[in-house]
Amino acid sequence: MSDAKDKRIKELEERIKLGNSIIHNMVVANQSAWIEWQQGKGAEKAMNWVHNGLVGPGHIPDNEIGATPNQWFNKNMVEYQEKQPTH
Repeated sequence: MSDAKDKRIKELEERIKLGNSIIHNMVVANQSAWIEWQQGKGAEKAMNWVHNGLVGPGHIPDNEIGATPNQWFNKNMVEYQEKQPTH
């Protein structure tokens, strides 16, 4: 293999690791929130897990349009899908 191809493979492997890490951390935080709620600490306490997962990387939503949760989800899912390459 060429050096350029080896470098590209390494870059892609690092992206996969990062993606896997993000998904893992989000799932574990959601599981922790669920456990918090199940142990009777309430939804407010459980939401601390969600808040911390969003605030750290700067992902608190700016809902200036006043969308409902379902509208927000659907809008963002459509926008994401439209950005995906088609094969």
